[in-house]
Amino acid sequence: MSGNNINEPEVLTGHTGVICSTSIERIVTGRNAALTRIEALIRQLDDVSQLTFGIGGDVANHWAMRQGHSFDCWLVQPVDKAMPVITRNIDCSIWRDLMLKSGMLTLMDAEVTCSPLISTPRC
Repeated sequence: MSGNNINEPEVLTGHTGVICSTSIERIVTGRNAALTRIEALIRQLDDVSQLTFGIGGDVANHWAMRQGHSFDCWLVQPVDKAMPVITRNIDCSIWRDLMLKSGMLTLMDAEVTCSPLISTPRC
């Protein structure tokens, strides 16, 4: 073997952890239910915001934020703007959790240590 060419797969040794099993259907069903409820929450918060604005109490972007903090919240953004970002954030967290629970991140980190040319994308 010369250079960085790999002709045969390498076998990692010393990694004997058990890879957990999980129901993908349960995860997808839970994710979809959560996203539906989040979208309903955003719409409900917008309705409340319009109500308070109508009586002179300003909008949720004003009264729902802590004073002295300029952090924005996706829950007070329009649904079409907020849901793609919220969905991506949840999906990224689910993926990372699956990778951690399955031991794949540990395995991938071990591969990176053995082959520094391999890079792993992170959410």
